[in-house]
Amino acid sequence: MTVDRIEIELADARSPDLINLVTALDDFLNKVCGVDRNHGSPIERLAHDDTQMFIARIAGQAVGCAGLQVFADGTGEVKRMYVVTEVRTTGIGSRLLTRVVEAALTAKLSVLRLETTEFLPDAQRLYRAKGFVPCPAYGPYVSNPINLYFEKWLTK
Repeated sequence: MTVDRIEIELADARSPDLINLVTALDDFLNKVCGVDRNHGSPIERLAHDDTQMFIARIAGQAVGCAGLQVFADGTGEVKRMYVVTEVRTTGIGSRLLTRVVEAALTAKLSVLRLETTEFLPDAQRLYRAKGFVPCPAYGPYVSNPINLYFEKWLTK
């Protein structure tokens, strides 16, 4: 698959393409780090008004996704970031994360956080390259802090 033209678009969380990507992400995470460490939000949760989901496409084919959940306290969380294996080294993850950060800035959020795992070193490198730094467990993860957590402050 060539990556001549990558498009990032806002997506309905219940669209078949997003459902397929989230299902593939869950399958991937369950294999890589185990079901007990996969804290991913289900489609029903992603479809709430406080969450925007984005799909990356190449020649119309859905090849990645990421989302932004906005919280009442003015913070946000990167949700369900995933790029299909065949195009992982093409910059699509970087483009998706940039789009999520742009949406967070538009929403005037103070900080953007995310959860990942030590089993995904490439993802960790991407987050660090985009200005995210390690942070303590937050929100729903405080009671079960078994993964890794990152944040990026958006206000000075």
